[in-house]
Amino acid sequence: MGLLDLPAPLFDFVDGSMLGALPPLVRLVLWAIAGAAVSLTLYRWLSPQRRIAAAKAAALDARRRLNAHDGDLESALPLMRQSMKAALRHVGLVFPGALIASLPVLALLVWLDGAYGYQLPQDRQAPAVSVEPARFSGQWQADSSIAVRDQGGAEVAHLTLAEPITRIEKRQWWHAIVGNPAGYLPEQGPIDSVTIALPERQYLPVGPDWLRSWLAVALTALVIASLLIMRIARIA
Repeated sequence: MGLLDLPAPLFDFVDGSMLGALPPLVRLVLWAIAGAAVSLTLYRWLSPQRRIAAAKAAALDARRRLNAHDGDLESALPLMRQSMKAALRHVGLVFPGALIASLPVLALLVWLDGAYGYQLPQDRQAPAVSVEPARFSGQWQADSSIAVRDQGGAEVAHLTLAEPITRIEKRQWWHAIVGNPAGYLPEQGPIDSVTIALPERQYLPVGPDWLRSWLAVALTALVIASLLIMRIARIA
């Protein structure tokens, strides 16, 4: 497990025991709303709201004075510096709290990708499997496993998918942040990665494929919920 995977057991428990009776689309929307609420509550608690509001007003005033300036470039330079300074001050006050407050949402999105992103084949059509290096080939098996063979047809690895994960590879540095629930290939083994074209789950009955995915649904609900919460709670 990586750093962003630590809340995954809690997400699994809530999704299975408390939200399990709801349709998947409804669960996705509720998760997005909850993620927005937790993140913005944390941001409001961590950030200096009064100073941010003052800095925002100062930046707006500086931009207005610059836009209203009717002189030459030399006389506008002090106004430009003031506008830039005010904008940077605003960003500097917002950034630390926003960075920390984004972690719950990032952890939620990582978990949603594994829980709602893909599914194991429900029919007899086997998904395509690609292997790196290309001198090896992979074949999907009926028991949701993958047989990897060399050019002579000899099996060099046999991987079993307990969860719908689309890629298995050797452990990399970024797995300390986001782990792979399917595990990793042996570091000294001949195979670098195996990619499986699993079918993507869809949650809307109309629209292009990308619009029906969990990501489109969750991000849309997340943005709308965030804007509403910020407006209602007057978060700067």
